[in-house]
Amino acid sequence: MKKTRTILFVDDVPMLREVAERFLAQSGRILTASGGEEAFALAQRERPDLIFADLHMWGMNGAEL
Repeated sequence: MKKTRTILFVDDVPMLREVAERFLAQSGRILTASGGEEAFALAQRERPDLIFADLHMWGMNGAEL
């Protein structure tokens, strides 16, 4: 049985999260977060296979994540 991939998409722009969620839906289970701190907690809990993160966010940015 093939394992479903989990992808975490992180961006502070709601529209970009929505578009990415729809676009990536065929690739596996999609999780979204609006910032680095939220994404970090979600990543620790869910252990995604891949994280796409915006590099230019307030607070913890994608590079820091």
